[in-house]
Amino acid sequence: MIRKGIQTEAMVRNGLSYWQQGRVTKLEIDVELGTINAKVKGSAQHPYDVLIIFSEDDDDVVFELDCSCPVGFGCKHCAAVLYAARAELTVNLELFPQERSAPPRATAAPLSQPLINWLADAQAYSPVAWLTKRIHDFHGDLSGGTLRGLGGSNWLDQAIATNRLHWRKPNGPLLHMAETKQATFHWVTLGAGEQRLTLADVPAGLTLIALAPPLLIDEESGAVHRLACGVEMMLAERLLHLPPVPLHAVSGLAENWSRVAGDAVPPPALPNMIDRGMMTPAPVLTFREEGVEIFLPQRSRYYGAGTAKTPMATARLSFDYDGYPVTNATVETQILHVTGEGAIQFQRDLAAEKTAFARMASLGLMPVRTFHEAKAKAAQAWDLLICLGAVPADYADILQSDVPRLQAEGWRIDYAPRWSLAFVEIEPESLSFDVAPSGLDWFDLSLGARIDGKTIDILPILRRLLALHGEDLLDHPGETLSFEVAPGKLAQVPMERIKPVLEMLLLFALQDRYGNERLRLPARDLAALADFESETSAHIPWTGAEPLRALAKALAQLELDPTKTPKSFLATLRPYQQQGLDWLQALHRAGFGGVLADDMGLDKTVQTLAHMTTLAAR
Repeated sequence: MIRKGIQTEAMVRNGLSYWQQGRVTKLEIDVELGTINAKVKGSAQHPYDVLIIFSEDDDDVVFELDCSCPVGFGCKHCAAVLYAARAELTVNLELFPQERSAPPRATAAPLSQPLINWLADAQAYSPVAWLTKRIHDFHGDLSGGTLRGLGGSNWLDQAIATNRLHWRKPNGPLLHMAETKQATFHWVTLGAGEQRLTLADVPAGLTLIALAPPLLIDEESGAVHRLACGVEMMLAERLLHLPPVPLHAVSGLAENWSRVAGDAVPPPALPNMIDRGMMTPAPVLTFREEGVEIFLPQRSRYYGAGTAKTPMATARLSFDYDGYPVTNATVETQILHVTGEGAIQFQRDLAAEKTAFARMASLGLMPVRTFHEAKAKAAQAWDLLICLGAVPADYADILQSDVPRLQAEGWRIDYAPRWSLAFVEIEPESLSFDVAPSGLDWFDLSLGARIDGKTIDILPILRRLLALHGEDLLDHPGETLSFEVAPGKLAQVPMERIKPVLEMLLLFALQDRYGNERLRLPARDLAALADFESETSAHIPWTGAEPLRALAKALAQLELDPTKTPKSFLATLRPYQQQGLDWLQALHRAGFGGVLADDMGLDKTVQTLAHMTTLAAR
């Protein structure tokens, strides 16, 4: 949406940089009047005044942007104010549960659907209606059997009495009744904290069948043992069919337990409950690449605008509460979960979460749903964008400058498996300029950097960056400059070393949006080469074409010392003729030839003779 009101993409990027540098001051937003006022520190001595008037037109936002700078409207200063205003408004968006002045009252969490179904069956039990289903693990197994309740138990007794009932297959062990065994119900805690009701004192190697009463079958011998569980046999069967109880549903089930089991079996309880009160999280920022739905342009007033999924690089915010992840899908403000210490209960620190969103806004990372052109999914509620259509390289400045600061503040930075951006190191001592003659009248200039074992000429990359950003690149925030050297690979160089190079490229107008090859210059620009080396050699060494570079330095440092003619030269030179002689002598000392191009009648011949006589006398 910011791009709609700004004249060029470069102004949008520069405005983002200005805002990140803190150049926007005295920001005032009046939503009722639809105005934004601010001051922006630019290149002038005094800040520029920016006035933005916004209104809605056919479900769209319309901007009028005015600035006191020479551009006048839709400039980078206006973009900086829009970024600042959007950040200010975003902090107040309802991105997560509202902060509460006191912890919420602990209420029973809703039961899961399997538990609801079990309770409904258990409280409305009818022997005729209860049909069996396959029971897994300690709930029993009859290979998809059809037995349940008293009827199923009676049928099994009669079948065993025939002495023709085999286990699992026709030639399996013959089933026969054996002695009754004792067992008691008790609760166990599973890995994820679920509570499960099972039978203690059950011998190993026997299969439990959930009937009334429950049975144990020895699959080797075929012996069938009835179980005495200390409860009514129909209740025992129902309890064995109870699904595992999730931790958050324990209290809810406990409230209904007496109606199901009475006092025969104790209700589930939270093990070793530890209440940690309000906890402060560690923010987690995960860089990822995913599709974002973008509204297509509306074809006419009669057709609605569709959407298209566009690949984008995003940053997803979440929170780590001492090992418990909180994402946009977490709606509870009071959390209950199990750790090695037992059950943990804590209250989320919503103020800290809100501060983390404000911190992201200060870096220019805005929620996807704040972009008018994007249609964010529910799962993307906490996904952030630096700009619409962002690619991983757009996050280079944040990754190189801000991520270390965030990590120092206690943030955790993660990268999704599909994140395609990687930083590659430039070997510190590998940066060097190289000059190579090219034919009679040209020379090539390159700036080599060794990356991943290969030397790459980064001068064309810098020329393209300058063509894109202009002088604003010299004000680049941060201590390093990042640029893409290959798809998905970013290199970094210290700004202190590369800034003189950028300044000289701008001085000689060598920026080139489409430059992909070595910089080739004509021999007549040797003086420029000398200036280039003089301004950058303190930061980056120069090699190659030493004679050519020596000529360039000599040409740039010509000293017109007064030349004394020998006694054999009898003519008296006029001042301008003496100056011509001095110039010819300086060219000779530098190893250059020269052309006297004075007007006719100014005695070029005398100057030439003086030059030749002086050389001969030496």
